[in-house]
Amino acid sequence: MSEPEAVRHAQRVTAMLDEFIGLLFIARATGTLWGVLGHKHPIAAAHATLMSEGTILITMRRFFDLWRYHVEKLLEPADPGFEAGRWLVDEIERRNLRSTASKLFAHYAADKSDLPLSLKDATDLVQSNGWATDQEVLQWAGQATWKIGEVWAGILAKYSLPASKSKQWIPDALDSMYWVVDQVAQRYGPYDPPPLSPS
Repeated sequence: MSEPEAVRHAQRVTAMLDEFIGLLFIARATGTLWGVLGHKHPIAAAHATLMSEGTILITMRRFFDLWRYHVEKLLEPADPGFEAGRWLVDEIERRNLRSTASKLFAHYAADKSDLPLSLKDATDLVQSNGWATDQEVLQWAGQATWKIGEVWAGILAKYSLPASKSKQWIPDALDSMYWVVDQVAQRYGPYDPPPLSPS
């Protein structure tokens, strides 16, 4: 691959990583907000939680493919961001997230002829990946978001790419989301949201 081709490749890949960061951020924010409303609107909260987890798992499936077919061609093991991406790919494999995403969110069961999974089956399947609660899924997604951010930054640095857009929207949105959660909690009761930054 020529240098101009590599730069164009890197630009396309970082744009996709940027999308993944946004999707994970919004999935976590949605899950956190509905955690506040869960006792007041349990059916809506259950569906919102499933939607958040679906976004997280489909994004992880997409990241896994992007890593294998593109990122590994752009980054060497010694490059910044490679170790973070490798950690995330190993987590996706260890937790069997690709298969879970396929069963729950790309399809509706392991095989098309199988009966669709019930909400309890779906919850059990998500928990079989090593999470005891929905909040643990959201916290794990926070780690994944930061790891993807490290990969994104590593590619930008290696190929001398400017950031496609400011990431200032993330802390601004985080502040706004906490304001909304506080407002809802004042009306419906207290809630202790998971941390939205790396531990």
